[in-house]
Amino acid sequence: MGLINAKKTKFYWMYLVLAGVLAVLGIIVAPIWSGTDLFFKGWGAKLIDLLLAIALIYYIIIYLFKKVKTSLGVVQALTIVELAILSLIALGCILSQFKVINISEPCQVLGVALWLRGAVEILSSHFRKSSRYPVWKLLGFIALVTAGTVLFIKPLISRAQFQWAIVALLIILAIYSLAYGISAKKPKK
Repeated sequence: MGLINAKKTKFYWMYLVLAGVLAVLGIIVAPIWSGTDLFFKGWGAKLIDLLLAIALIYYIIIYLFKKVKTSLGVVQALTIVELAILSLIALGCILSQFKVINISEPCQVLGVALWLRGAVEILSSHFRKSSRYPVWKLLGFIALVTAGTVLFIKPLISRAQFQWAIVALLIILAIYSLAYGISAKKPKK
């Protein structure tokens, strides 16, 4: 049994095309082009802002909307405030593409998101009537607030490092797609 168990298909070539597209995209969004005059030199930085916006919107839809529906009173109000702030940050990430709002570092966006989640949960633990959090959970939320503060004040990962991580991920996905496409090729009859 191999690492990749692909189902044989006559559409194996789609995986090969996907591998090519991902490899080219990985090369194009690399930060090495920022000092050149190429038309795609800023695509990597813009991609980071769009990915941040998508991640925040996903978090809001998948997690925070459920939290708003299941919470009551002050806890629900705090969650709505968190939802509103993160929505504005996601909008800022999108509008930074048009030079309307400047979102500086992805690490700061992550720091704000962590800080908000930790702060809302700490305050929620105080206002909960039915059950209190266990101490270990409360310490985890305090750690979120601390980590969020550290990431916001002193970003540990620069925008270029985020770009390199995205490039690495795209290249890995391209290699996987290439291997999957090759192993999915139907043998000739």
